[in-house]
Amino acid sequence: MSGTPVPGEHWLLYEFPESSRVAYVDGVKVKWEKADCKEWVIEYVGGEGRWETLYESREGKHVRTTLKDTVLVDEVQLEGRVDTKGTKGIRLRIIRPATRWGTSVWNWEIWGGFK
Repeated sequence: MSGTPVPGEHWLLYEFPESSRVAYVDGVKVKWEKADCKEWVIEYVGGEGRWETLYESREGKHVRTTLKDTVLVDEVQLEGRVDTKGTKGIRLRIIRPATRWGTSVWNWEIWGGFK
């Protein structure tokens, strides 16, 4: 592998259409390439338009598994349902890469529903 990561924090954002805004979130799954992340946060847009934290990887409550030596999976089951009614978006904020090549995300899932 070669390359140089772009410095600073980065994020992936999922914006919900007006008609399908989630009412609660109860889990998240992130699939990383080997260039994974040491420190990351899941956040949502709160009622006042500020980012609110759903989960921080520093809490250490996520379960990590490895698939085929190239994909790392972090799975978070939140303690209870977090009320996100009316949120416009949820983001995966990447704070600190685990490798010198930066961070690579295969995909991520948000678990939740409507009340």
